[in-house]
Amino acid sequence: MKLHPQPLISICFLLVSVCLLTGCPQADDSGSNSDRGIQVWKKTKDLVEQRQNWFSMGTNETMKVVRQLYERAKEEGDDVPDDVLTWAKEDLKQIGSWTYQIVDMDASDVDLVQTTLNEWGEKRWECYWVESRGEFDRFYFKKAGRSYLK
Repeated sequence: MKLHPQPLISICFLLVSVCLLTGCPQADDSGSNSDRGIQVWKKTKDLVEQRQNWFSMGTNETMKVVRQLYERAKEEGDDVPDDVLTWAKEDLKQIGSWTYQIVDMDASDVDLVQTTLNEWGEKRWECYWVESRGEFDRFYFKKAGRSYLK
C-alpha cells in the first residue's frame, strides 16, 4: 500500500489536536492510564482508521462510493445534476456553508412564535438570534448546508 504524505500529515495533525484539546492520556497515582485518556485515544484511533480507509481506497473504489451517495441523493428527491462529478463538486461546496433567513413576528403572540419556531425547526432551521424592533421582533435563522460527502 502506497501512503501519501498529505494524509499522514493530516493524521499527525489530528492526533496532536486531540491531545492539545482533550489532554493526552497520563498515568494517575496508581500508575495506570486514566479512563478519560483511554477514551480519547480510542476515539482518535477510530478516527484515524476511518481516514486511512478513505486514503487507501483506489480511484475506482472512491468513485463507487461517490456514485452510491449520488444515487442516494437522487432517491431522497434532491435536485441533482445529470453528471456525478458535477454533483460531487456542488456537494463539496455545501460542507461548512450556511443559509440565513430573517423573519419578523409579533412576539406578544406566544402561540404564533412557538408554532413558527417549531415549523422552521422541522425544516432544519435554527433560530440563533432575536432582536426587538418595537412593534415586532426580528428572528434570525440559519441552516447548515447539506452534504452527502461530508
